[in-house]
Amino acid sequence: MKSSGMRRISAPGLPPYPKLKFDPVKRRAIVSARHATWRSVEWALRCTEVLVWTSNLGLAWFIWQRVPPYELSARVAVFLLALAVCLPIATFAIRQALPGFLARRMFATKTVLWFTPDGIAFRSRLYEKPVIVWRRWNGRPVRVRFIVQPDDDAASYANGADPRQRKPLEHLREARMLEIVLTTVNRQRNTDLNNEGTILRSIPITEINGRLAMKFTMVYTAAVMLTGSSLELCSRPPSDGVDIDAV
Repeated sequence: MKSSGMRRISAPGLPPYPKLKFDPVKRRAIVSARHATWRSVEWALRCTEVLVWTSNLGLAWFIWQRVPPYELSARVAVFLLALAVCLPIATFAIRQALPGFLARRMFATKTVLWFTPDGIAFRSRLYEKPVIVWRRWNGRPVRVRFIVQPDDDAASYANGADPRQRKPLEHLREARMLEIVLTTVNRQRNTDLNNEGTILRSIPITEINGRLAMKFTMVYTAAVMLTGSSLELCSRPPSDGVDIDAV
């Protein structure tokens, strides 16, 4: 879907990220975002450790070259003292600054959702090709909603981690799976509030951090409302309404 003719939508309560672009004429929307996952953080942590060792070796060589040419014992003593001061500082700075940057920039994943009145398509790392879901099934409108579930793969990875490595585990604890849930709309009057229709399927969309997941679901829900038909916005016909002033 081309983004020409689309404008960015902003509204009170709507997160500025990810960006929601909407074409009011064709009633199409697109939400595209690059974001880190727990896998991104893992790759960033591994890359950071390689850079820590590389920078430490380079720093040690630099210090050795800058130590005055004392006799060997004095030169070694000055060299070791300088290492004891400089290496912990450099290591701390690299481990604090690099993982987040690398996870968000170099190892981030891209998730794109396209919305039209007829269907919703998305592309993510979980699938080789884009996935499309239709907003009608057997002539009946389909209600679309987005949910956040625990990420089982992240939990299994965390359970198998070696505790002696003392690696950060916050990204694994906060890992979530963002899914799209499709249900058929129940057009008949029914007093059972738990009976909202038949669940067709639940499809994982992308791995995501839990703090970002709620922002994504809010933006996706707004895109569904902007591009949906009147049948999707109301699961009951107007005749089912009750005039509370007449009671």
